[in-house]
Amino acid sequence: MMEEKTFTSVSRKELLDAVTFVRKFSNRNIPVLDNVKLTIQEDGNVTVRATDLETDVVSLVEGNGGENSVELLIDKKKLTETLKSLNDDSVKLEFFAGEEIPNVCPECGTTEFDAPPEPETTEEAVLTPSPAPESDVESPDWDEKTCAKCGHVGKSAEFYPPNILPEFKVGEFFTLHPDMDVDEFPIADDFPENTKTAVRTSVGALKKVICAATTDASRFDLSVVNFSADDDLIVA
Repeated sequence: MMEEKTFTSVSRKELLDAVTFVRKFSNRNIPVLDNVKLTIQEDGNVTVRATDLETDVVSLVEGNGGENSVELLIDKKKLTETLKSLNDDSVKLEFFAGEEIPNVCPECGTTEFDAPPEPETTEEAVLTPSPAPESDVESPDWDEKTCAKCGHVGKSAEFYPPNILPEFKVGEFFTLHPDMDVDEFPIADDFPENTKTAVRTSVGALKKVICAATTDASRFDLSVVNFSADDDLIVA
């Protein structure tokens, strides 16, 4: 059973607006960058982040609740579609940490059930030829394993139970599974704490805009770069 739980409640519209905005700066050609990074803070606030390696964008959504902080990567398209399908003004976000189930013998609990048994004698082993296969001899069940310690025989699934995957619940009915390691997300520097919305971009990206400005001193109104945010777009 998954014990570690992180939760918060946020405005569905504000979260959808934040995801819609930052996903414009993701990179669909690189799998890890085709996600948005969600951070649920201890105070319940949620930051949404994306990058294409040239521009890094973050947007903060105020929330209520939460005791633990967590960072996770979520598929931007699935998250957007999930939020659009909800009708509630407020949406509850819950993250359940997965659990790695140990591989043990279900009978004696040893983790070395695959270890070969130690020889009981030091005498030289005598090799004997295997009997010729016969058509009426039943084939062994290759899905069975035998514990080398206690001799318990069981199906492989008994010895190798599946791990419990992490779950990210959006609202009451939707569950998304983070399938990428958040540590693979290439962000070196953090924005100042509680930054509402911010964009960090490279000099190269700015040069693409600056080169369009005039160098004619008499056209001072066209020799500057104007930045404005409107309808989820930053225009320069």
